[in-house]
Amino acid sequence: MNSQGPYTCLPSVLPNVWSKSAGRSRGDFSRVRYLPVQSHTYGRRKVNELEGERMSTPRTKEIIAAAAKLFKEKGYHATTIQDVADEVGMLKGSLYYHIKSKEELLYLVTKEPIRELIERQKKLMESDLSPQQKIIEFIRLHLQAFDENYPHMFVFLQEKASLSEPVQAEVAGIDFRYEAMLEAILRQGVDGGHFRRELDLKMMAFSILGMCNWMFKWYYKGGRLTIDEIGHQMAEIVLDGITTRTL
Repeated sequence: MNSQGPYTCLPSVLPNVWSKSAGRSRGDFSRVRYLPVQSHTYGRRKVNELEGERMSTPRTKEIIAAAAKLFKEKGYHATTIQDVADEVGMLKGSLYYHIKSKEELLYLVTKEPIRELIERQKKLMESDLSPQQKIIEFIRLHLQAFDENYPHMFVFLQEKASLSEPVQAEVAGIDFRYEAMLEAILRQGVDGGHFRRELDLKMMAFSILGMCNWMFKWYYKGGRLTIDEIGHQMAEIVLDGITTRTL
């Protein structure tokens, strides 16, 4: 035990641990780097806590909402950090206390609404509703999220290709799991005899989501139809097409 506290040895698989000088064998541990386990773990946890606090402040939430508005009005690429700072009445330099970059802002604009929607759909999946009722509710929840988080969802659909590759990969994973939930509802309906057996479930799931997501092209909050009226009509279109026909 080192006198400074519990330590762990990081083995040779880590870069820059072993000396590259000639003649040093791989059994020579004189160049092994040691890190305090407790302080390292504590430090990482502390950083995560600070990041969470930074993201949850009212000012940061105001910045995210302002960015969503500007991204919708001007487009992600045309919006500058200075634009966001002007929108919330801050100096550009002060904005960086709350966010790290414009790309982080885009990610934050899209992240929370999607997480909340997935949690709602998970609860729906676990409910005792019939497959028909689940389809109606799935569409209603999807459109409700669009309405509640307007224009955030618009930004997600319009600009998600602008996210960095690692974040795009994360979003693609979310998309896949979300589609799988809808596909599972459809499969439940087919297995129970409620929906037509010849349905291609994946294609049908893509079609339903495509219909819902295309709203970002034409939906206007506070327009002629309420979000519930739009959802009801969309659900009727879907169920009319997939419900088992009786002679």
